[in-house]
Amino acid sequence: MFNVGVIAARPSGPLVKLTSRFIGLATYPQIIFGSDGQMDVSVLGFVTGEWYVPGPLAAIGSSYQIRYTHQAGAAPLPFAGDTVEVAWTDITGTYGGRRIVWDAGASGRILIEIRHKATGVVKAAAQFWSKASSAP
Repeated sequence: MFNVGVIAARPSGPLVKLTSRFIGLATYPQIIFGSDGQMDVSVLGFVTGEWYVPGPLAAIGSSYQIRYTHQAGAAPLPFAGDTVEVAWTDITGTYGGRRIVWDAGASGRILIEIRHKATGVVKAAAQFWSKASSAP
């Protein structure tokens, strides 16, 4: 006799991924990091394979935290309850995640980091900028 089991497939790459990018050309350039693992960029729509690579998964954001470091130009606008903070913040919020938005016409650049909440290990980091004049 022998046992028959199921072998589960695991992604070969990282579960969390960010790519540095320009997010401007919108009235209020913004990025939304959904609590379901999806990333929505104002001029691109949903970006497949970022921030949570395997794809949408309900409440995955509660296992991760996000923060930004202001690098150049204008800082993102503060919005109560759902913005990415300078301090580590869970990826949950009023709009089903965390967002970053710049004022109309503002030019700025930030570094976004995402870490695993339980381990504190940073899993991904990338730069985002609202106008070409703030590019790295």
